[in-house]
Amino acid sequence: MNADQAYRDNFKRIDWSMPIETVKPERSRGARSDLPCPMLVRDDIGAVKSMQDGKFYDSRSALYRSYKDQGVRIMEAGEEPSRPDRPPVTKAEIAEAVQKVKQGYKPDPLPTSVLPEDE
Repeated sequence: MNADQAYRDNFKRIDWSMPIETVKPERSRGARSDLPCPMLVRDDIGAVKSMQDGKFYDSRSALYRSYKDQGVRIMEAGEEPSRPDRPPVTKAEIAEAVQKVKQGYKPDPLPTSVLPEDE
């Protein structure tokens, strides 16, 4: 008996009248900390020296307030703009660009910089 025939014989022995039970395990995320509450952003940051005024701060809000007073903009993770703002393109500009391409316009190739060879 070859392997193919053995597979077919065993497949025929399966009782398909019974429903196939699938058990989904419960997904446990686990505790992120010992605190019995959601994740919090704490104000206490220990002693941190400000790069603007050289003073030490132990509170995030006090540090950010000093930055704000000096005109520094704080951008935390997740606040970055996804891409720089571009002026909107009008339909007339698109039509002009399409017309240029139809007339055979090809832009100049972009300059490429030469990388130094490894020594």
